[in-house]
Amino acid sequence: MPYLRAVFIFLLVSACCCPTIRSARAAALLETVSEAALERIIREGEGPLVLVYWASWCVPCRHFREKLEKIQSEYPEGELRMLGVSLDRDPERVAAYLERHPLPYPALLGDPALLEARWGMPVPTTILYRRDGTVERELVGDASEKRLRHYVGRIVKR
Repeated sequence: MPYLRAVFIFLLVSACCCPTIRSARAAALLETVSEAALERIIREGEGPLVLVYWASWCVPCRHFREKLEKIQSEYPEGELRMLGVSLDRDPERVAAYLERHPLPYPALLGDPALLEARWGMPVPTTILYRRDGTVERELVGDASEKRLRHYVGRIVKR
């Protein structure tokens, strides 16, 4: 009986600590978003929105994330919404990345139709939406913090 207990504890610890199992479990919890659901989020949400399309393999996205985090920290909670949509095709890779580098804002995974529609889109691509859901600006690539701060300031003021 002690042997079975030891085996059970070993399997339990392995399941909790094994990165492959953890990332598979996290991938299952990663919410996907369709084009229609994304449009609803943009339209129905309160306040301005910074929407970032990114990918786990994208090195400029990592630098850009740090800029967004810094800017977001300057606004009271609820005054500025941020949302990341991953264009990765492998949910486990996204989940593993997010375990190592959590985003300071919600992250969703594009569903297959959204991924197909955005195929070839440069990342990061950031779309800044005004309070009324209209686009203020689309920034492609790793925009400077000064430029990003300028447009975030514009959408927050309106």
